[in-house]
Amino acid sequence: MTDKVYVCSVNPEHRFEKPTDDFWCPICDISLRPMLRPELLSPQPAPSDETVVEVFNSSITNEAEAEGFMPAPTQDSQSSQKFNAVSDSVKSSVEIKETFLKPIIDAIQIGNQVWMRDFLSSKELLDGTPIQQATTTKEWYQASQQRIPAWCYPNNEESIPGHLGILYNFYAITHPFGIAPPGWEIPLLEDVLILSEAPAGNFLNDHMKWCTNRDLHHRLAMGTFVESGQKRIFWTQTNKVMYMAHSFSYDSKSNSVDIRLSEKSSGYFVRCIKKS
Repeated sequence: MTDKVYVCSVNPEHRFEKPTDDFWCPICDISLRPMLRPELLSPQPAPSDETVVEVFNSSITNEAEAEGFMPAPTQDSQSSQKFNAVSDSVKSSVEIKETFLKPIIDAIQIGNQVWMRDFLSSKELLDGTPIQQATTTKEWYQASQQRIPAWCYPNNEESIPGHLGILYNFYAITHPFGIAPPGWEIPLLEDVLILSEAPAGNFLNDHMKWCTNRDLHHRLAMGTFVESGQKRIFWTQTNKVMYMAHSFSYDSKSNSVDIRLSEKSSGYFVRCIKKS
C-alpha cells in the first residue's frame, strides 16, 4: 500500500487506490489529483505565540543576511537581543520583511479578484516533470490524440519573451501534478463569470503594451496557428465533456469576456488567479 490515493478534482469522495492510465476520473470525466492518505495525517499541536515569533524572526533575519542587508550577529549579540513584548517582535519582523524581500510574482487586481500579471510560461509540472514541446503539426496532433500534456511557443517563435506566455493544451493545465505556482491556480469557469461582471479593467493593458509590433498566435486542435489580433484566449480548468472544455477570450479594446467551448487539444494561453 502506498502513502497516496488519487481523488477526483470535482468530487473528493471519488477516491482511487491506483490512478487510471490517463489520471482521469471515469465518473466525473475530469482529472485526478494525488493526495496523502488521510489516515497518515496526524494533527500537530498549535505553536505558542512566542514560538511563532521566534521562528518568524529567525527566518526573516536569515533572509536579510543572505541578501547582504545586515551582518550576521555574533554569539554575544545574539544573547543580548531580547524583545520585551510579542507585539514589538512581530512589528520588527514585518518591517524587515517589507523592506528587504521583493514579491516573486507580479499581480493585478480586478474587482475582488487577483490575477497574475504575466501569462504562464512554465515548461514543466510542479514535480519537475518536463512538459512535451510539440513544435510540428504532427507532434501537436499526436499529443492531443494520446491526451499528453504539450506546449509550444506562439507560432513557434522562440524569441517571444517568457512573460508573454506560451500555449498549452488542456491536458497540460489539468495534469494531477499541477502546473500553477504555489498560491495560484488555473481559473474555474466560475472565476471567469465573476471577471466578466467586473468593471472594465486592466486585464490585458500591460500585455498589449508589451506586444507592440508583435502579433501572437493561438493554435487550433489540428496544430495550425491562427493570429490572435486584439483578443487573447485562455484556458479554464473546467471540463465539459470528453474532448471539450471551457475557455474564454478577452477583447483588449472592448474589455469584454466571451465564454467558449473548445477542443482540449487547442493551444491557448493561461492566466493564473490567486487562491482565495
